[in-house]
Amino acid sequence: MVRPSMQTGLNPGDLFDHAEFYRKSAELLGSEMVRDLPRQARPGFAFPQVFISAIASEVYLKCLHAIEFQGTVPKDHPLDKLFGGLSTATKQLVKRHWNAMVAHDPMFKASSARPGRRQKHDLVSVLREGGLAFMRYRYAYEGRHLSSYALGNLPEVLHDAILELKPEWQV
Repeated sequence: MVRPSMQTGLNPGDLFDHAEFYRKSAELLGSEMVRDLPRQARPGFAFPQVFISAIASEVYLKCLHAIEFQGTVPKDHPLDKLFGGLSTATKQLVKRHWNAMVAHDPMFKASSARPGRRQKHDLVSVLREGGLAFMRYRYAYEGRHLSSYALGNLPEVLHDAILELKPEWQV
């Protein structure tokens, strides 16, 4: 029997395609087109980019669940909980892609080199910190503390991990 907190009968390919829309939209908000805007206009794109990036990550994680559990996905939203519900093998696959990205990303290299409080870059810590970013950033106007969001590359990481599992989905 399936728990009520689960949704059944979902097509993993449809979830992947849906996540692609969000990933590509987040990429567009971070593109050179936005970087060419006057400096004072750029922050207006940051909140929507974080929000859309987080939604893309959520849908990709649900896609991984659908692949593993024959179309059954949790109704949860926190990214760390969605990640935690995956099999050990899938978590290791995603972590491998994450660690490769962190090793080459200039933002992570720069933050590791800063003196003082060292920011954790392991996937589990970053998921825990930024896992509800889409909720925090969606309501940023309420003035609550916004957690740091180091998950901007997570949609691409999840995309690549899924394509490793499902190379036939490569466009």
